[in-house]
Amino acid sequence: DKIMINSSILSQPKLITEGARLLGEQCIVASIDAKQDSSGNYKVFNHLDRSLTSLGVVETCLVAQDAGAGEIFLNSVDQDGTKMGFDLKLAEQVCSKLKIPITICGGANHPDDFATALKIKNISGVAAANFFQYSEHSVTVLKSYLKNVSRADLRLDSYCTYGDTEFLKNGRIARKSDERLKELLFEHHKKEVI
Repeated sequence: DKIMINSSILSQPKLITEGARLLGEQCIVASIDAKQDSSGNYKVFNHLDRSLTSLGVVETCLVAQDAGAGEIFLNSVDQDGTKMGFDLKLAEQVCSKLKIPITICGGANHPDDFATALKIKNISGVAAANFFQYSEHSVTVLKSYLKNVSRADLRLDSYCTYGDTEFLKNGRIARKSDERLKELLFEHHKKEVI
């Protein structure tokens, strides 16, 4: 359903236009890696040769939007893997100038990081990797936290909503009381022998 274009934005920007023409803008996602330079300005980071370009992130996002991209996937190289939260300053700079949806990535540590990012106008999504891969967090638990604790407006893709669940300060599920756990046990039936 979606095609993500990253380094080709720099070398073949017409690829966005051609893809949008053939498949529709909604299918083309411009993936942009952002990194601050020594002056604190956000520049496009070329992940292929691991170099910081002279291209401004906001300007590159605008070029992608004008070329026909239907969405921006914005990764903060500085925050990626740090567990210090999303780069909200970067997100706000880009979101204030663009009309298309933006998904941000890089730095998630706590479910509140997602809730805070989702409050930024024009943020349509938040993405994370380490948050899920190196902890016991699951997408279902995160969505339940966001819906039940942060009151975020989102859909749950499971019948498992954790609606009666309490969460700890670190965003993890709190242990239920022994009484509640007994209520949740299945009634045991001996194996039927025919």
